[in-house]
Amino acid sequence: MVSLAIVFIVFLILKTINSITLRDTPLLTDILITEIDGRLSVSIEGKISEFDTPPPLDGVIKIWSREVDVTVFRGNISEFISTYLKINVILAKIKHINDFSHCFMDTGPIHIISQNSLEKLKKTCGLDEIDHAIFRPNIIVSEFPCPNEKDIKKVIINGNVFRVTEMTERCEAISILHRKLLSVSDSQILETLDELNEFDGAIFGIYVRADSDFFISINDIIEIQTN
Repeated sequence: MVSLAIVFIVFLILKTINSITLRDTPLLTDILITEIDGRLSVSIEGKISEFDTPPPLDGVIKIWSREVDVTVFRGNISEFISTYLKINVILAKIKHINDFSHCFMDTGPIHIISQNSLEKLKKTCGLDEIDHAIFRPNIIVSEFPCPNEKDIKKVIINGNVFRVTEMTERCEAISILHRKLLSVSDSQILETLDELNEFDGAIFGIYVRADSDFFISINDIIEIQTN
């Protein structure tokens, strides 16, 4: 059974020529940006502010090692976001979402985690709850029918083939989100994941890439191939 959890990021918030991430500020999780009928809407903790779309400017930024074409929106909306984040930033929008491959987590290949693995991690950490949102998955499956996720080569959902590109190595964003979402002062999740992987990186979940356009639904059956 699968469910779509989080869609791909289209808008980015920039500091100089690079995008800022949760490593820079956990306040990013408060911001939702949408574009409707030529206006930009910014929702922060449920409060919505609307802005006329400023004259767009072409730009190129780096996301990881990739150069990505963007449309830059300076003016009031960027000043508004800067004030909230307390960082001087500029709003930008990815021009060609499908023209580049792996960059930052949510804009690269599709990210899948399993609920079963999440439950095991919760018990290992001695926690009552771990919100799946801290891992920012695109798809959540009930479980992978495989003893070791590292052996998975292909995931098949509703007849759609997704090829595994790599395991997902986690970063400090996990700790930041965990502390923020559960209002706790400390998080051991990253250290626990690293220890479970024999101190060779905090691994949780897999990145996959679809062979073609696809349609999936809740309660679809998942199959895997390990060769």
